[in-house]
Amino acid sequence: MRKYAEFTLVEMLAVVAITAIVIALSIGGYNMAMKSSREAATKSTILKLELVLNELHKKYGIFPPEVSGAGIPNGYAYNNSSNRYFIIDLDDRSINGYTHLNNHSLARYISDFVKMIDLEDMNVLREDNCYTLLDGWDQPLVYRTHANKINQGAFDIISAGNDLIFNIADIATEKGGDLDYDIDDFPEAIDDITNFNLDK
Repeated sequence: MRKYAEFTLVEMLAVVAITAIVIALSIGGYNMAMKSSREAATKSTILKLELVLNELHKKYGIFPPEVSGAGIPNGYAYNNSSNRYFIIDLDDRSINGYTHLNNHSLARYISDFVKMIDLEDMNVLREDNCYTLLDGWDQPLVYRTHANKINQGAFDIISAGNDLIFNIADIATEKGGDLDYDIDDFPEAIDDITNFNLDK
């Protein structure tokens, strides 16, 4: 008669412990891979948006306005009136709620923007014919050109990053229009992703 090996309780617990460790390591590795993938996608989106905006500035001499501080349409502000989406509405040919800038129609600008950015290939929230540009975590990108802008260039593009908290935008909001840009104002663990350098 064939005999089967018997396992002791200690051996069974050891197998369960090893299995749990392997699973935990696998989950941790998966989470790290997902975070890296989302960061890469976000950086790519921000870079593409920045390049397109700068290219269109050469042609039209303008950068798109940010959402107006007064009378912000529902859904246009992210956390508050200082954190603003980048929104293209193809029905009314508007960008961030504007159809005109400096008394000129934005229709041709928007047409060129859509061709260059390729909205269908971007991570966007689409509602009918209105597109909100998103980061790798499916959160709206902040776009600002006015008082609370941090970047020394023409505009800020900011993703909240993996923690989904706009550390940079919150600091800019606290300091208001007299912002004296200083990287030391930002937390050490900041994970916002931007179109400007955050290295200390």
